[in-house]
Amino acid sequence: MKQAIFFFFCFCLAASAAWAQIEPYDYGFGLGNSADGQSESVPATAPGSPEMAGASYIVSAGNTVEISVYDEPDLSKTVRVSENGTITFPFIGEIRIAGLTAEEAAGRIADGLRGDYLINPQVSLFIREYSKFFVLGSVNREGGYELRGPYSVIDAIALAGGAKENANLSRIKVIRREQDKDVETTIDFETQAKDFLLRPYDRIMVEEYGVISVLGEVNQPKSFYPKKGFTLLDAVALAGGFKENANVTEIKIIRKTQEGEQVSVVNLDTQGGSFLLEEKDVLYVKAYGNFTVIGQVKAPGTYYLKRGLTVVDAIALAGGFTGIASENAVKVIRTENGRETSIEVPVDSILRSGKGSDRSRNIPVREGDTIVVPESLF
Repeated sequence: MKQAIFFFFCFCLAASAAWAQIEPYDYGFGLGNSADGQSESVPATAPGSPEMAGASYIVSAGNTVEISVYDEPDLSKTVRVSENGTITFPFIGEIRIAGLTAEEAAGRIADGLRGDYLINPQVSLFIREYSKFFVLGSVNREGGYELRGPYSVIDAIALAGGAKENANLSRIKVIRREQDKDVETTIDFETQAKDFLLRPYDRIMVEEYGVISVLGEVNQPKSFYPKKGFTLLDAVALAGGFKENANVTEIKIIRKTQEGEQVSVVNLDTQGGSFLLEEKDVLYVKAYGNFTVIGQVKAPGTYYLKRGLTVVDAIALAGGFTGIASENAVKVIRTENGRETSIEVPVDSILRSGKGSDRSRNIPVREGDTIVVPESLF
């Protein structure tokens, strides 16, 4: 009895050793034997990588696939997937594999061969060459890229080295061929690019922003590319701020529309932070006009108007009164709607009143005003 048990134990050890020499057969998606006897596997990438080669990759039009049938070298083929997603294979004819994983596509080919042609065909399939998409325009590396997985527009722009500073990411165009014609879709990078998945031969066009120009009475007249949500205040800040004589209450915005040129006049004080600019806008900041001071002042003449300048300020700018000036008889000659009017300003009383009621009579000077300081009779 002991001898029988001993022989049985030896038989089990021998069987285990023999079994260890048998390598698992490759059904196309795991380990198997290559032509040189070495084990091989379907090409794959690390989990989480967008480059889903191998069994997890979805076959698409334009891919070149390598198909192998075990022990049937005449059936091993490298073929290109047509635009309608099919290939032509011996004994099967046309068969659709686009939209399937590599494993599913191999299984479909095996099903087509099974029965009349082969008893139990073992088919492997992997991607030899990928279809492409194209990224053009305002990116750092324009060109064609392999579509190695479910890429989004964000992935595409990243592969192209990112967008340039002047890229208009709020209006990215994706041009797709559908039913023998180009279909254009416009998407916003922030809200749509993550979920917009690419297809073979898609063309992504990232356009430039048109420049905004700031001209006139600013410290650094210039043109620059705006960002999303760019306001009038932002533009003036980039242009170095206003000059002293800038008329900030009447900034002209010239905008091109489909109907033609549109001109808006904007008050910075009330609209500067809310008025949104558009690409290709032209801002013109004009200077305040001139005014004139004549009569009994020390430096009569014509002066540039400044923001908030009052009659008292104008007299000071002209050197102040002479010794024989009638300080309470100052008049402002102003033309309004084609009619000339005269406004009396009691400068001496205004100065004496401090913050009193007469301060309200210290009116702002307007463009074209003439301030007359008469001579005192006494």
